[in-house]
Amino acid sequence: MDTKFKDSINLFAFKNREFIILILFAIFYRVILNLFLYDKIIIENDSVTYQNLAKRIADFNLLGYNGERTPGYPILLLLAFNSVKIVVLYQHILGIIAALFWYKTILNFNFSRTNSLWIVLFLQSLFNIYFYESVILVESLCLFFLSIVFYLISNNYIDNQSFKIDVLMSFLLGFLTLIKPFFAFIPFIIYGFIVLKNFNFKRIINPRIIVLFFSLVSYFGWSYVNKINTGTFTSSTFLGFNLSQNCVYFAEKGPKEYQWIYEPYAERRDLILQKNKNQSAAMAILEIYTIGVYDYKKLSFAEMSNELAKYSVETIKNNPKDYCKQVITKSWLYFWRPSIAIDIQGFKSKNQELIFDSAWFVQRKLFNIFKYGFILLVPFYLYRFFKNKIITNEFILVTIVFATSILQGLITYGTNARYSFPFEYIMILIGIIFIKNHLKLPFGLNKFLT
Repeated sequence: MDTKFKDSINLFAFKNREFIILILFAIFYRVILNLFLYDKIIIENDSVTYQNLAKRIADFNLLGYNGERTPGYPILLLLAFNSVKIVVLYQHILGIIAALFWYKTILNFNFSRTNSLWIVLFLQSLFNIYFYESVILVESLCLFFLSIVFYLISNNYIDNQSFKIDVLMSFLLGFLTLIKPFFAFIPFIIYGFIVLKNFNFKRIINPRIIVLFFSLVSYFGWSYVNKINTGTFTSSTFLGFNLSQNCVYFAEKGPKEYQWIYEPYAERRDLILQKNKNQSAAMAILEIYTIGVYDYKKLSFAEMSNELAKYSVETIKNNPKDYCKQVITKSWLYFWRPSIAIDIQGFKSKNQELIFDSAWFVQRKLFNIFKYGFILLVPFYLYRFFKNKIITNEFILVTIVFATSILQGLITYGTNARYSFPFEYIMILIGIIFIKNHLKLPFGLNKFLT
């Protein structure tokens, strides 16, 4: 293995002033926010479903599990003995470790150590990092694993053939799939670039296909567990609910045989919109299921989800224009909105809440600049790729992020902004790289980004 590449996978391959400053800042910043601004641990409805699976895993009892969740995040809960305080502590620690990978990632894009430090300090100061670490949801754990994956990519993973690194990448992507099955597509993009590099037909199947292995095992292995327990071969029995959310604004256009689904669904949607026309009706299907509208059918959660999946597929197939409008103007567009997990009851006082609101308002504007700027950069990187026929690390990262935005938009509607959270630092980094390499700033300001 190349010595430089071998050293780079060791997080502590070097110790320097910037490295120590980053660790101290990350710890200090979290402590200050916890002591003087916000200290509430948020338990969402989704959190409870993860906790329930963690308890089942602890009891070695998956028999009859309804398949709502995958075991990736519950494993973290299990390691924390299902204590939310320990989970949040773990998430803060993982967030600090992720920041170290960000630092080394930025170094790989030819920034100086000093500028790499400043960029990571800026990224770590964004409020949603801390707040997502304070909620019992998968986002911060996804961010941790994606941070390592993106670091390896930035370290010329596509060019450096190493069985050990391929196994490491495969494991990281496999566990990421266990956390969120949606991410099972990422190893295929990475392997696609491996094949495309110096392409010939003989390389379509090559030893580096191992990068797909653990994701396939995770996805199909858990789907088989769900098949045994629910009779449905699926990575998550939530999928039918997710798909139906993308039908919310044309729910009543479903096939007549599913009238029992779409009539109360459309009624609930209209009720939500009557109260506030600017409010999203994405949760309408979950609301009516929760209050028992469909109880008379005597369907299990998995069976109901399966019926919703069939209804959604037929409705989308029969109404492609409505579906495309929904995906483009809502599901996909919502991906680019800044998101944060917060409970106003967690603030120390009203003054602290006002301070947060003011600071978050500014940060939200910065997010909008970088995230919508990222969309504008996608055609630029596509053009450079087709013109130069060169696969750059920036282009790989841009492809993964943009593919994520499209695929999540096609699958679900409601919490789309949460899907983008683990990718936000990459969007910002791509914007800074573009400014550094492709824009000539006035007064010689480019030199400050070297």
